[in-house]
Amino acid sequence: MRFTKLAVAVAGCLGVLACSDSTAVSPTAPPQDLRFTVGGPSCNVPSDYPTIQAAINTPGCSTVKVANGIYDEQVVIARDVILQGSGNGTILRPSSPTTLATLYTYPATTFWPGTVLGAVVLVQNSNFVRVLNLKIDGVNLTTLPAGASRVAGILYGESAGLIDNVTVTTMVVNGYSTRSYGIDLSAVGAARNVEVKNSRVTNWSRNAIQVQGASLTGNIHNNTLTGPGAANAAVPSAVPNGILFIHGAAGNATANTISALHTIATESRSGGIFFYDPLTAGIVVENNNIFDVDDAVSVSHNANGVIIRGNNLHANAEVGVQLEDGATDASITGNTITGNAKAGIRFGGASDPEGPPFADTPPGTGNVAHLNNISGNLYGVVNWDAKIFDATCNWWGSLSGPGPIALGTGDRVTTNVTYTPWIANAACGSSTATQKPCEMAYDQKAKDFAAQQAAARQTFDAQQRAAKAVFYSTPHTDAERKTFESQQRTEKNTFEAQQKSDKSAFTTQNSADKLQCSA
Repeated sequence: MRFTKLAVAVAGCLGVLACSDSTAVSPTAPPQDLRFTVGGPSCNVPSDYPTIQAAINTPGCSTVKVANGIYDEQVVIARDVILQGSGNGTILRPSSPTTLATLYTYPATTFWPGTVLGAVVLVQNSNFVRVLNLKIDGVNLTTLPAGASRVAGILYGESAGLIDNVTVTTMVVNGYSTRSYGIDLSAVGAARNVEVKNSRVTNWSRNAIQVQGASLTGNIHNNTLTGPGAANAAVPSAVPNGILFIHGAAGNATANTISALHTIATESRSGGIFFYDPLTAGIVVENNNIFDVDDAVSVSHNANGVIIRGNNLHANAEVGVQLEDGATDASITGNTITGNAKAGIRFGGASDPEGPPFADTPPGTGNVAHLNNISGNLYGVVNWDAKIFDATCNWWGSLSGPGPIALGTGDRVTTNVTYTPWIANAACGSSTATQKPCEMAYDQKAKDFAAQQAAARQTFDAQQRAAKAVFYSTPHTDAERKTFESQQRTEKNTFEAQQKSDKSAFTTQNSADKLQCSA
């Protein structure tokens, strides 16, 4: 089986300002008699409190603002709060694994029940926690904390919230041989929603962002995930993936850039976005740019109802989309799937001539691929199972259609693939028989993008309403209310500006692609 043996991490505790890095400028705390006197609602570190944890431990601090500097501590959060840095100059860098003294254990009904993790920022059992504008550096976490089997940069356990403009880097334990995560999200109790956006994760050993559990909805968008590349090449147990949805999770992954993910493991392949185990049907994978990985998108182990549309899946070491091991009802539409070394789409099965790990339990039923640009791959679609795979109405790189079975000059297909009609054929849905090849795919991408933005707006509005309901469920001062309302306005303005920017960039690129495709 090609299941990438996944992992997780967690932890948190009191910390001290770092002074071990002689090249770093640590924040300067005020005299002792001026500390611990603010009490909120906005508390500053280190000018009001000497450590981040000290401010977090003060209930009146609804917003903890952290100045630039290097902080040698673990942060443990178990209440609703805003943790806000000043950008990449605000660095949480534990000096050793012993700093991660508070551990987290996955509940009984998670995929890995009883697994113990350490984390630099540990959020647990909270209704809504924001982590904003800071950097987490795991460079000194070269071994596991005592009692833990995995580590993470940020861990949300049974918690909801927002992670925005955060960098997580160098979560590498025992030379990539131990599972580590950039951001680990899980919930199996009360319903939780976590949004991760505008963030960066670099250099990890297992999953950059992990979304686990039937109570969790993960909205993962506009992030850049850059794996270790060749750095882990000599470690067979290192199987870095980009985003993992597993074990009942719901949500979407949109507008992310994912690259540099490879493994030498004989039983696995690294995936840009990976779906494993039955999920909440309807997860949308859209407008992502995935390149220089093994499999750009992998749907496996009975994962169901994944919608893969409008992505650019190109120049990967294996395939654009991998379907295997009982995967059902995957919809692959409007994608650009080009330049992949093995195939645009691979439908797994026991007859794969390459043998393990490719010769695998085949996918289930209901998987289809329509209106994609599948060109420049070694094969357009390969099917190593007896089931018929519906790949009608795609562009194969040639007006003559795919080869060699169709006798065309486009990307090749194997037996058990339905490929006709293909784009450049009015039967594929064009209202005009003279419409040029693959214009329809780009028209569909425009419609899909508009739907994506509308859905994102609905999700954002719902999150703001939920945060407002939680905030006003308890008494607050006028100053606290003003701060909260200002925060909501800022988030709304930022969201609207991002949507406007995304729309402009998409429209420009899509129009250019359509014009080139039609030439």
